[in-house]
Amino acid sequence: MTKIPAIAEWLLERCGVPQGNESLMGDLVEERGSGRSAVWFWREAVVAIADSVARDLRDHKLLAVRAVATGWAVNLAWAQVMGVASRHELWRRHMGLYEALFFFTLLVWPAITGWVVARTHRAQQAAMVLAYAASVAISNIWNLSAHYSEMKACVQCTPDLWDTNLVLCCLLVLSTLVGGFLHRPQRRTS
Repeated sequence: MTKIPAIAEWLLERCGVPQGNESLMGDLVEERGSGRSAVWFWREAVVAIADSVARDLRDHKLLAVRAVATGWAVNLAWAQVMGVASRHELWRRHMGLYEALFFFTLLVWPAITGWVVARTHRAQQAAMVLAYAASVAISNIWNLSAHYSEMKACVQCTPDLWDTNLVLCCLLVLSTLVGGFLHRPQRRTS
């Protein structure tokens, strides 16, 4: 019997598919074991995850708003800390410390924020983390598009500035998702 891929099983568990639909999980395992391709399995797994997330967002709209607000509140708190820290003389003297803090803010802090959103919205954590991550993506793309003409007109800017900023935005969203999905999901009762 063919076993389902560990990554798919992990994603399905994180998104609450086994608890929400035990028969679907059984069917996926059975069909995979009877010779269905890996592409078929992944397509069905993505559809099951999307269905679970869409159902959670549809049934818990106010919770989704709260999850997005929680994530942005955590980011606002970090921005305040960074604002105070950046005015301190220590940052001007130690450039390496500033660079380390920049990478922490770019890669680690979004993961912490994703984890906080997942932790504070345990029953529907995957949907709530995805809602918050989508708000981060929309916000960053909005900001990039608003400043696109300025970046193109800037003489000192490199031609790849748009691409670099787009990669940084993707890293923020990916880090948020990783942090959110690291929190172990709560078993559903409904």
